[in-house]
Amino acid sequence: MQDKVQKMSPEIRFKGYTDAWVLRKLGDIINVNSGRDYKHLNKGDIPVYGTGGYMLSVDKFLSDKNAVGIGRKGTINKPYVLYAPFWTVDTLFYTIPKTENDLFFISDIFQKINWLSKAESTGVPSLSKKTINNIKVYVPTFKEQQAIGLLLKKIDDLIALQQRKIDTLKLLKKALLQQMFPENGKDIPRVKFNRFSGKWEQRKLGEITNIKTGASDLQDAVEGGLYPFFVRSENVKRSMRYIFDGEAILIPGEGKIGEIYHYINGKFDYHQRVYKISDFKKEQIDGKYILFYMKRNFKKHALRSSVKATVDSLRLPTLNNFPIIVPIYDEQKEISSIFSNLEDNILIFEMKLRSVHLVKKSLLQKMFI
Repeated sequence: MQDKVQKMSPEIRFKGYTDAWVLRKLGDIINVNSGRDYKHLNKGDIPVYGTGGYMLSVDKFLSDKNAVGIGRKGTINKPYVLYAPFWTVDTLFYTIPKTENDLFFISDIFQKINWLSKAESTGVPSLSKKTINNIKVYVPTFKEQQAIGLLLKKIDDLIALQQRKIDTLKLLKKALLQQMFPENGKDIPRVKFNRFSGKWEQRKLGEITNIKTGASDLQDAVEGGLYPFFVRSENVKRSMRYIFDGEAILIPGEGKIGEIYHYINGKFDYHQRVYKISDFKKEQIDGKYILFYMKRNFKKHALRSSVKATVDSLRLPTLNNFPIIVPIYDEQKEISSIFSNLEDNILIFEMKLRSVHLVKKSLLQKMFI
């Protein structure tokens, strides 16, 4: 029996569009196609896609029409646009819009659907063509679909651009971390400033800084507290008291050793299982230089000092005995300035990316039913 047609309109619309949206089944507006095995194919320039994205390239295509990919099994909640020609593996459906339906609008509809709630297995999440075809969605006229799809595609392009900028800066930072600090057993880096000469001096972290743990516990955290409270995670809580005032690096003594670093110059509280590295000698040791040197080298040192393949708990001697090679103070400042600027720019682009994602999320809520 044919479903009763229901009509509604979204909260926000482009000017000039007044027709009500109509409730349809996905099977009325798309054709769902199955992927296939590619192992019999030769290498080529046709991309093969799976649920996680691009895999490799082959010499034949499965489709010569643009489509929206959606996982059949495994990752079923990450739809994405597939540009023809392409091949998809058997765990990825490719859905082609029927006549008078817009590809990018369909892609946006797919992003709104809670695919995990449609899963047909209690084990590995899976979807069937029947399930997809029976999902009901509201759709406008083809022209309004095109207008909405084009707007959100521009936002997707902006998101992709911001992500590429972030990825490029992170790759640059990673490369410079390798080049601007000496390799093991060497006392000068591969890349250094021409105006600075001389070999770098090897010291131990405990010789050039003061290292100690905090005195607070999680129960001391206060929402809306006056001071940052550093605990054993990337998240910074708040406290009503401070137990140190000055420049410091803070790292957890348990969990993700060598992966979490906080830097601050001011008043703060810190957990009893968090190490504070401070008291950098004025005009001799630059705190941020120590920070970036540790980001590059400390995890390896901690692993070498552990009897296990992972480091669950960090002991004070491991920190005190961490070998660190330092140039003169002015060169330390130059190096730390480069990495500080890189991290600041990465943070700016990440904030912009979050803002664009929020804009898209809002539009998906207000421009669709």
